[in-house]
Amino acid sequence: MSSQIIETNPTSGSATTSSVRDNFGFAKKEINDLQKISTMFSRTAGSGSAYTASFTDQFETDALVDGARVTVEIHTISTSTTPTLTVTAGGTGTGAKTIVKAGSAGGSALVAGDLKEDAIIDLMYVASGGDGITDKWVWLNSVSDSANLVSPALSGTPTAPTAAEDTNTTQIATTAFVQAATPDASASVKGIAELATAAEVIAGTDASRILTPENLLRVAVSNAAVSSAGDQGSIEIAGVVIKWGLEDTTTINDETFTFDTAFPNGCSCVVTQRIKSGATSILGLVSVSAANFVLNRADGISGTESFYFIAIGR
Repeated sequence: MSSQIIETNPTSGSATTSSVRDNFGFAKKEINDLQKISTMFSRTAGSGSAYTASFTDQFETDALVDGARVTVEIHTISTSTTPTLTVTAGGTGTGAKTIVKAGSAGGSALVAGDLKEDAIIDLMYVASGGDGITDKWVWLNSVSDSANLVSPALSGTPTAPTAAEDTNTTQIATTAFVQAATPDASASVKGIAELATAAEVIAGTDASRILTPENLLRVAVSNAAVSSAGDQGSIEIAGVVIKWGLEDTTTINDETFTFDTAFPNGCSCVVTQRIKSGATSILGLVSVSAANFVLNRADGISGTESFYFIAIGR
């Protein structure tokens, strides 16, 4: 700003009280304005949504100038997105002005927790800025659009210190820490290993994933022991399915026997055994599928015949 002091007052040889008083008035105002632009310090009072700060220097409401600077210590945390600051000194105040962060057109609104207890912040008053900020306190030492500390949504590539190996705390784990803690598949050290899915267990072709005890030995039905016709049991070991059961055959023609649960990928073979003393005739196997098998017993067998079966598949 330019000085309003008239260097030629009072006119040589004709000193007047009014011209001298005018120059003293101009000087006082300009000194006050310079003091406002200089940093002043105070601890706030009021609430977290409406702060107040008192200074010993004159800070008149009608003399708040663009670029006025203050430094304040926050007395209580703010949960408001639009906290205000009222500056008073010499019995007068500036009125409540919203505090915004620097760096965005119009100023970035604060988020809950930005202003923390005992934090010291630098503020500059902007009457009408070219970036759209009008009649507000701009927080100079803030980070524009800084992350909320409660559930922050970070972007870009944030970094953090890498913890020492075997650290077991709530410290953030960087990718470098995870890499160091993850051994190769052939390493005989503790680390992170990937579990095989049910589909991978059934496929039985993945050599890099591990099986849980449930996948390694899974009983498919509860009645693993068979005692009467129609009872069946099943067990799966690393993708190989073995089924067994007790059935009755009642006809010499083709007869279909259905598995309690179908094989996921098909049945490879079925072996039958008649339950009869001195039996020599076999139960001829016609066909097998994932869901059932078909028998055609020999002509020498008549009536109802019981038999055990074992079926193997995947």
